[in-house]
Amino acid sequence: MHRYRQLVGVVLLLSACGGDSTTGPNSDTLTPTATSVELSHSEVTFDSLAATTQFTATVKDQNGQTMADATISWFTSNSLVTTISSTGLVTSVANGQATITATSGSASATASVTVAATLSTSGSWTSIAAGNMHACGVTTANDGYCWGDNVFGELGSGSASSFPLNIPVEVSDGHAWASITAGNSYTCGITTAGGGYCWGFNEAGWLGDGSTTDSGIPVDISGGHTWTSITAGGGHTCGVTTTDAGYCWGFNDRGQVGNSSFTNTNIPVEVSGGHAWASITAGSGHACGTTTAGNGYCWGYNGFGGLGDGSVTDSNIPVEISGGHTWASITAGGGLTCGITTAGGGYCWGFNGFGELGNGLAANSSIPVEISDGHTWASISVGNSYTCGVTTAGSGYCWGFNDDGQLGNGTTDLPPGLTPVEISGEHTWASISVRQDHTCGVTIAEDGYCWGSNGVGQIGDGEATVTSRLTPVEVITPWTP
Repeated sequence: MHRYRQLVGVVLLLSACGGDSTTGPNSDTLTPTATSVELSHSEVTFDSLAATTQFTATVKDQNGQTMADATISWFTSNSLVTTISSTGLVTSVANGQATITATSGSASATASVTVAATLSTSGSWTSIAAGNMHACGVTTANDGYCWGDNVFGELGSGSASSFPLNIPVEVSDGHAWASITAGNSYTCGITTAGGGYCWGFNEAGWLGDGSTTDSGIPVDISGGHTWTSITAGGGHTCGVTTTDAGYCWGFNDRGQVGNSSFTNTNIPVEVSGGHAWASITAGSGHACGTTTAGNGYCWGYNGFGGLGDGSVTDSNIPVEISGGHTWASITAGGGLTCGITTAGGGYCWGFNGFGELGNGLAANSSIPVEISDGHTWASISVGNSYTCGVTTAGSGYCWGFNDDGQLGNGTTDLPPGLTPVEISGEHTWASISVRQDHTCGVTIAEDGYCWGSNGVGQIGDGEATVTSRLTPVEVITPWTP
């Protein structure tokens, strides 16, 4: 299900010094045919990441003469280990082995590449957000980094690329970031000055810059607002300004923008109702928020009861969540929602096919139901089919679907966990973030970890193996390519 190619080719028109083109009495009537390719290197070993080596190739014809205008196709067998540019430049990306192949017609040559770098995990993180197939984080120096899939430029490193990155790469343009949120193939962030930016996929305008054009670098969100929070969702984005005003933008086919319409918008529009918002969260097809008075509201898709109003009817304006709770925080996911009351109680509602409501059952609920085991929660993050949370004591728990080890308890047990299971490793967590099928978190020691699916390097551990990680593994030190 991951967008990833193991074999990526680039074509290079090779210019090389040729020899004598005449080889015999019939040479003027024979078409030169490539019969051999010689590479400048047969073996290369890198001892660091982001190191480069220039490869060249010489093509010879059936008479042993150099073909000056031969077309060379370059390939890497594993783009998670090395990439190769249109000029034959090989770059080390992660530890492992790869084969570089140059072909011309039916002739070819290969070289082996080994990357054996000493990886460091000394990065200091304030937050890490998991997206669908990528992740992003902010360091204690307010630098922003992303890793994983980059087909639409969601890493923000300058351009889209079919090469995923399994190590953190710095977000372009040198902003000082206060927070970054990762969504479905796109990313948004807030600077320390309150500026809002988004980058990556932009099909329905969820970057908020007034266009539907993808961007590999951060683009300014329209409207000139100063933001306190922004959440990237499945295809729409929501945020709250310093004046407690709430805005959403992007897909609106289910009313998830909350402005009493069903029309997509590529600029922020204010959420209806005149509420003073403390926070707003964007899920896959709905959104929810808490007011400054602690009231909870949701809007958008409600086919499984994720709005929490006791119905399964979509709404394009905010509807109040049932139960009369006073909410400290609410998080929207894939057809379900979870929240924490001011007393630290945890509740979830909506889709529960895999136990993601955490109440020991696998039945949907259109009203909030309490999470089992009586924990006092500091934060809860909701994905598309599972949920994780941090208690006030810093313990981390997950529940729901676990096909890729995203619960972090060392298993891929099915049926899924219907109640919270503790994350392996005895870490004390400051925050945990989930989205599709991988999870990331930051400990109170400011160490960053990810676990679960790793098909495009979204774990960020610098290793080329794309197997799932069933327990937390540390994110390596960021680098600038």
